[in-house]
Amino acid sequence: MNNRVSIRELAREAGVSISTVSRYLKGELAIKSETRKRIQKAAWAIGYPLPNGAPSRGRRTLGLIVPNLSNLFYGTLVDAIVQAAHLAGYRIIVESTHDSPQRQMDYVANFRDYPVDGILYCGHTAENDVLRRYAEDGGRVVLVDEDVPDMVNVSRVFVDNYGGMVQEVRYLLQCGHRQIGYIGGPTGLMTADQRLKGFRDEMQEWGITVDPRLIISGEFYPEMGMQAAAEFLDHQVSAIVAADDMVAVGVLQYCRLHGITVPDGLSLVGFDDIALASLLMPPLTTVHQPIETLGRRAVEALLWQLEDATREVVTEVLPVSLVVRESVQAWAPVSVGL
Repeated sequence: MNNRVSIRELAREAGVSISTVSRYLKGELAIKSETRKRIQKAAWAIGYPLPNGAPSRGRRTLGLIVPNLSNLFYGTLVDAIVQAAHLAGYRIIVESTHDSPQRQMDYVANFRDYPVDGILYCGHTAENDVLRRYAEDGGRVVLVDEDVPDMVNVSRVFVDNYGGMVQEVRYLLQCGHRQIGYIGGPTGLMTADQRLKGFRDEMQEWGITVDPRLIISGEFYPEMGMQAAAEFLDHQVSAIVAADDMVAVGVLQYCRLHGITVPDGLSLVGFDDIALASLLMPPLTTVHQPIETLGRRAVEALLWQLEDATREVVTEVLPVSLVVRESVQAWAPVSVGL
């Protein structure tokens, strides 16, 4: 802290009493948003650095930002994060952005002003200038599931998206499939880009040239699966890789509506292994993400920094595994030891 600037000067600059500033900084006083912003603005103006999270340490509160809660992957992830935080004595404020880049930035600003002790960020874009500035100013951030590549001094907890897709495509190829359609996520997202790279690389490893018409990128929603399935079946694919289980649900719905049986008429794989995957008809072959572990390790990474600001940030990539169920037709003997 800059000892040349006193709390008395901060109070004078903000136009509030010394006791108000002192109790606010200790987390002993909940004040109006306007007053809080005046104190923060005054601190920035006179060079009195507010310890990140200090005003909220009495609250022991973490902020969590997710793209949406309609995708069961995020619902499971949020539940895991909330449970892990509660066990550590923290409460969670959850904000769903509905896939809006502007809301992603707005919610970070809200958490900065609230303030919270730290932010768990599951974004849906590769950029967030407000989050980057928050981290540069000393805010504690853990990026969960998706990356924001230009950010430094933040921890990251991901899964092996590339390796999971390689396993899945290899299994389809071992089953005898060659004409394979791929439904991916938004380009520019780490998860979507790594899964697509895994698909391309494994196809190339088997000497198969990928037809550009058999790769479609979009949002991770069932509607995307229905639209892509219609296009792929015109090209007589024998299998579809859905890079998200909710997209696979859309493919199954299209098949039901058009009298196509899975796996006899079309083989299908997903990615995530949400709870619904094993309950579908047929049960879905997919890549299992350790979603609960992902959430728990993200909370641990954030609390690790909150307990000691001198600790180094961490990057952790969790392993995934292929779960073989009944949605793929095998035309050749298959070794599942992938």
